[in-house]
Amino acid sequence: MRGDLNDLVVTLERLVEAAKALGEASRRKTRALSEMDLEKIAQATRDEEQLTQRMSDLRDTARDLVGVLTGEPSSPTGGDVSRDGSLGRLIEGLPEPGRTRLAVLRTALGEAMKGVQNVNVTNSIVSRKSLRHFREMLAVLSGAGPVDDRYNSSGRVTRRLGPSRLVNQIA
Repeated sequence: MRGDLNDLVVTLERLVEAAKALGEASRRKTRALSEMDLEKIAQATRDEEQLTQRMSDLRDTARDLVGVLTGEPSSPTGGDVSRDGSLGRLIEGLPEPGRTRLAVLRTALGEAMKGVQNVNVTNSIVSRKSLRHFREMLAVLSGAGPVDDRYNSSGRVTRRLGPSRLVNQIA
């Protein structure tokens, strides 16, 4: 393999490692969200931001290397390297063992990114449920009372606040 191709392999390996680390940071965030541990949520968010920036830099480097190796200019708009058509064309035109190595890395990157997307969906759901819980707690604490969900005649759920069960008293 040529020097530029070796650089691309190393860059893609680092990108896969960063994507896996991002997935792990996101899973830590899921646990922290479910435990409502604000310190762990903040740390996981900082880790995600750092890893996302690292991945962006590596993706730009990989895109530039693919452009050099294929003779095609890299796209200024970015994009997912694992789905990039020019990387696919590069892989198709390479002799073994470079072809297989790059194909394996492209597949690994795609799988790692799909895992990150799945965890992000989970985090979104957990976050929405946590926010709903906090809203209901605030309603109780503010004197608006607990939320009372009921079905109306059309089958829709209606929300109304019941009487406050929390009494403010001055001791």
